[in-house]
This record gives sequence, C-alpha cells and structure tokens, in this order.
Amino acid sequence: MITIVAGCAGGHHREPVVANSKAPDGKGLVEEADRLEEAWWFDVREPFAGVDDRAVRVRALRARACRDGHRPSCWRAGRLEEVRANCAAGHLLSCRAIPRHERPEQQTQDDLPGRFGRSILCRAGVDCEEHLWAECRAGFPWSCSNLYYLRHGLSVGNNPDEPARDAAMERAIALGRDGCAAGIVHECELARFSDRLAERQAVERTMCRLGDLCSPHAWIEDGRTIEARDLLERACQERRDDFACSVLAKHYLKGRFPEPEPGRGRRLLEWACRRRHGDSAFYEDCLERAYW
Repeated sequence: MITIVAGCAGGHHREPVVANSKAPDGKGLVEEADRLEEAWWFDVREPFAGVDDRAVRVRALRARACRDGHRPSCWRAGRLEEVRANCAAGHLLSCRAIPRHERPEQQTQDDLPGRFGRSILCRAGVDCEEHLWAECRAGFPWSCSNLYYLRHGLSVGNNPDEPARDAAMERAIALGRDGCAAGIVHECELARFSDRLAERQAVERTMCRLGDLCSPHAWIEDGRTIEARDLLERACQERRDDFACSVLAKHYLKGRFPEPEPGRGRRLLEWACRRRHGDSAFYEDCLERAYW
C-alpha cells in the first residue's frame, strides 16, 4: 500500500544507514540499499521540496558495496572504472553493463568483450556481422540486436516486428530481459519488445525506478492506470526526472490519471519546463505543447 503524504513535517522518515558491512562481498550494504529502495512513499511535496535524498543514499551504499567486491553494485552505482575492471577480469555481466558508444573514437579505445555490440560504427552499417554474431553467441544482447538490424537494413530502435524477428532478435530480447532484471538499464530497452505483457510491465518498472525513460505503456495498456501513475510519480519525485514529471503532468492535464491533489498536473508541468528550459523562450512553448 502506498501512503500519500500531504505535507506534514514527518513525511520524510529517515532510516539509519549501515555504518559498515561485515558480510562478504558487501552483502549487508546491498540489503540495506535494497530495503531503502523499496521504502518509497507517495509525497506530493516532491519534486518541488527537493528534500528526499533516498536515491543519493542508495547510490552511496551501492558504491561501498562495489568497493567491497559486489560486482552488480558497481553498475548500479555508476562506477564505470570498476565495471570495466570486472569485465577485464572475465565477468560477463560487467561487460554487458558497459555503456554503448556515443562517439566513433570510443571504439578504438575499447578492447573489452562486447565492444562490437557497443560500437556506434557497427550500428551505422559498417560491416561487423562476423564479430556481432560471435558476441551474440557469447551472450551479448546488443550484439544480437545490432545483427538483426544490420541484416535487415533497418535503423536501430525501430520496433522489430517487420520484417519478422529472427533468432538473433529473439535472443536479444531474452538476454535483455535477464540483464534488465539485474539492473543493467540499457538492456531494458531490448526487453521491452517482449510479446508478454507481464514481462513488459516488469521491464517498465525497472526502467522507471532506475533509468531515464519512464514510460509505463504496458501498465496503461492493461488498464492499470494507478500503477502507471505511481511509477511515473516515483521517477518524478525520487529522481527528479523532468521527462517523467512532464509525461506525468500531461496525463493529469488530459484526465488520464486522477490527480492526488488539485492542480498537481499544472505544477509538475511548470516545474519540469522550468528545469528543462529555465527562463528561455522555450519555457512558454513547453507549457503550451503539453495541451496538444
């Protein structure tokens, strides 16, 4: 059950943070981080108040667990140096957790397993098919996905329905589902193409809690608008994600979600537009576009 906090001073209960972990591989720190992550409550003062620091505390706990040897905590905390080191030591999921390349020169600097699946050049059509297939077989889902798009001459990111999905794309989705469950957020982007509604909902829950693109379409498709609203509210409140806040505001303003208090949609929209555009001329345009 989710409690809506209307503004009382006790709305932000502070849980004690573990001082140190005596368990091997940072287990105690991971358990504390998981507990704090689960202990979210609906607080209509956020994101405006900006006093809920739970996400920061969770990230700090995971960073300490990473230093204690818990490898999944490294990518959950954004500790890329440790992620790369764990990959170089042979940990497959750490290799998969390395972000995809955004610039061509990154490929020449990357000598770790899975680099062709991360490569922007391979995504742009450079002939990488042999390398991508080898990485796909080794368990790299983006390599499988890129292989599919390369074979069919499609732009990466199109919904893989036409032409029909092949074995490479099906493998990408299956591997991406497992990676998403392990907190590798960019692999959630592949898992969201699952044909199973429950799997898409699980993926969207992870993306809303950990990622930057909270879009709970599968929950709305299932008629579960309150759950969809709460996923967006959590991303908006806890991580102050202006994308999630603006999407949420539009749903409120168009009557798709019930507002927890009058005027919340407009307040969220103004906050998100101001955060994104400041006092520039785009601010008013941002407000106007929400009503289209």
